[in-house]
Amino acid sequence: MSVTSGQSYLVGLIIGEQDYSADLVDVTIVSSLASYYPVITLKFNTDPDNVILNNKLYGQEYITLIIVLQGWDGEGLIPEYQTLMFELMHLNDNLDLPIKTMIMKDNDNERVPTPRTVEITTICRKPFKTISTLVNDVQTNIPIDVLIKGIISENTTAILEMDEEGINAFPLDQVCIPPSTVGNMFKYLDSTFGIYNGVSSIFCNHTNTLQVFNLTNRMKKDVVFTIHQLASDGDNEKLTSKGLNPKVFYTMAEVKTDYKANSKFSVYARTLKYVVKPKDTLSYTIVNDLKGIAKDYGLIDFTHPTSDPEFFLDEIITDKRMHYYTDQTGNDYSPVFINANHSKPLSNLFTLKIGLARSMFLTNLLRIGEPVKFDTEIVDYRRFTGKYILTSSVLTFTKENYDWSAGCFVTLARTNKSILN
Repeated sequence: MSVTSGQSYLVGLIIGEQDYSADLVDVTIVSSLASYYPVITLKFNTDPDNVILNNKLYGQEYITLIIVLQGWDGEGLIPEYQTLMFELMHLNDNLDLPIKTMIMKDNDNERVPTPRTVEITTICRKPFKTISTLVNDVQTNIPIDVLIKGIISENTTAILEMDEEGINAFPLDQVCIPPSTVGNMFKYLDSTFGIYNGVSSIFCNHTNTLQVFNLTNRMKKDVVFTIHQLASDGDNEKLTSKGLNPKVFYTMAEVKTDYKANSKFSVYARTLKYVVKPKDTLSYTIVNDLKGIAKDYGLIDFTHPTSDPEFFLDEIITDKRMHYYTDQTGNDYSPVFINANHSKPLSNLFTLKIGLARSMFLTNLLRIGEPVKFDTEIVDYRRFTGKYILTSSVLTFTKENYDWSAGCFVTLARTNKSILN
């Protein structure tokens, strides 16, 4: 594959030993905290005979996708470029088969090819293998971080990137992980004991780096990039003329918002009472306030120095409700599992969905679970500025004639709607 001056991207596709780069027309890369690994959809135009007869692409072949951000963005040279490589596994495909003769004749060798669109859904091979690896362990009196590090290093080849801040500091008196996958192990540990005193996320990226993040703490860290919304009547050229910055994206696209505090608080109730079973007494009741959990352990970005964030609730409906939980034994008197279980559904009470376009530094857009800043030149929307967690990104690459163009649709989430009350 060669780099052509003037293009923003170079996209290549190899299936088995065959190069399908010339036939590839569309690539979609979906990274989301709702999944453990990226999902990639490929579309290319080729003759059905290439798929069925010549190459027998039935799902058994290795698939390699290469994306290069080249040294040209349409306006000037970029000092450096990025190359991303994805080793993929076939999940499913679809192909329309045209009507033709029952048996190929000799003169059919001269026939004109009839390209059809083939769509293949794939996932990254190594992350899938990591998340689906079977694990089983029994331990006593062990910190949860030591347990996780040991299991991952002994059973997988993944690089573990694990936040240490805010991790559950209560040693696990007894823990039995039944035979299950790595993904289910994390679900079990978080729901039973709580991995962090706050919102956790588990994601294995295309480099097979298993990211175990404390999103509550990540909200306090430096942002990985900023999305700057421009105004239709502003001096936008003054902002965009500062030069290419891989950590700043500009957009004039519409921003879609979603806020669902009343529905979440109604489902889980305002007052939570957990009846647990410590080892030195028959039972113990831990009482918690859902609004307090949201404020202390949610994804909060709030600038007022003397007050707490407002969740804009219908207090008449939500204030008096109470819920008893008796199905979890807990871990002695530790409330960490409560904070972990209830802060997670409160982490995305408010979401922003924003479209981005033009040449983009790709790796930042794949950093799911990292803090991102939203800023705007529109005064009416200033209350929605501030930090969010990048919960999903949908990167699309489309071939137009011989050039590739790219776009991205990101979803940002936090617990509080406004930085102002």
